Amino acid sequence: MKKVSLLLLASISISISTLAQDAIQTSLKTATEQYNQKKLLDAQSSLNKAVNDINTEIGLQVIAALPKTAGDLTADGESDTNGQPGSDPSCSAVNVTREYSNIQGDRSILLNISQNFTTANNIKGAINQTTTSTEDGTLQKIVMLGNFKALLVWDIEANEGDIQTAKGNVFIIFSSNGFSSADTFASDVAKIDFTKALEVFGQ
Repeated sequence: MKKVSLLLLASISISISTLAQDAIQTSLKTATEQYNQKKLLDAQSSLNKAVNDINTEIGLQVIAALPKTAGDLTADGESDTNGQPGSDPSCSAVNVTREYSNIQGDRSILLNISQNFTTANNIKGAINQTTTSTEDGTLQKIVMLGNFKALLVWDIEANEGDIQTAKGNVFIIFSSNGFSSADTFASDVAKIDFTKALEVFGQ
């Protein structure tokens, strides 16, 4: 039964991928025809649709490259998101989220990976300039996620915060929920191996 289920899932995955490829090819063909007819705005719209579909395909690859577990935290695959619902299609980019939580459901990490050149550059600059400090009840310090430097920002009173890092034009942020301390949060985040996801972007 398990083998049959796996074959069924593989078949569904291939079908979805084939449909996506067909949609992309159709949009590109339509855009070319519209451009040749000097219907530039229509061509732009068709190209945007193709880009959105390509970003969705990349997003699926990114999600597939993420680990399903990290220490005692497990990914809730049903809540994975891929894309930016409601956003301007012309500004779209790859944007995925995955949530990891413990079996009790009282501690979780929300991981967001997106392509954003400006944000990625800003966080890389912040990482290079930040030294450990505690101001206005907020702790800021550099932590290591494998070989990556990352910026931890922690609200001491609320006992919550996030860890941000970047590579190339890819921005990564981990948001906390239910952790007892910044160190415990950082320790669990370090268990989430996102290197294969970065490889999807060529990073």
